[in-house]
Amino acid sequence: MAGHMEGIPAFPWPPPKPTSRAPLARNLLATEPANLGDVARHLEASLASVGYAEYSYYSVPNGFALATRMEQITPQGAPKPDPLRWSSALPPQPVFSLADYMRALFIAPQGDYRVIV
Repeated sequence: MAGHMEGIPAFPWPPPKPTSRAPLARNLLATEPANLGDVARHLEASLASVGYAEYSYYSVPNGFALATRMEQITPQGAPKPDPLRWSSALPPQPVFSLADYMRALFIAPQGDYRVIV
């Protein structure tokens, strides 16, 4: 997989600087010998085993990036309980006002969020 693949969006390259980073040992990605399909299947199974059901693929030079859906987490880094973990709903407004509605559309609720790539 070199560069942008047909139908797969490109991931920004070089990638944006992460907030935190945890490199994975090669043997955790798949058993040897492995191709990119083997690595993808292994990553999907590992993500599914800890509750990640939605993710997206992006092309990168000589490979792919797999990104999880944004999730809400606690300040300690644990996932918030469902349904809050995956919720993108705006917080309820006690009284409707156009100004509050516009603010809610463009300013995410304060909290901790995570995307794994």
